Amino acid sequence: MKFSVSLVLCSLTLCFGVACDKGSDKVVKNPSSRPTKDAPTFTKANLKTRLNPMQYRVTQEDGTEPPFQNEFWDNKEKGIYVDIVSGEPLFSSEEKFKSGTGWPSFYKPLLATNVV
Repeated sequence: MKFSVSLVLCSLTLCFGVACDKGSDKVVKNPSSRPTKDAPTFTKANLKTRLNPMQYRVTQEDGTEPPFQNEFWDNKEKGIYVDIVSGEPLFSSEEKFKSGTGWPSFYKPLLATNVV
């Protein structure tokens, strides 16, 4: 999956998922230009139960978390930042820098093809 840098930097572990679930005609759009056959599938209803309201708004409705009030803006733990919907790895804490913006900022993605 590819993600826009602005969305990723504002929501970090909150990004888009792909859709389609038995019995549902409501689809969550996949922004990827590189579809995968093994991608997880979710309906809007399923995502609303899995994500909290802010996570859903940011990942599915192009919302933005408030700066300096999000879960990861001042996180100093070592690890990998992943997509909250698909689980795809996005960034390593080793490539994080203090930008002063109130959102986590990174200078290099783990896989360049996952971030545009």
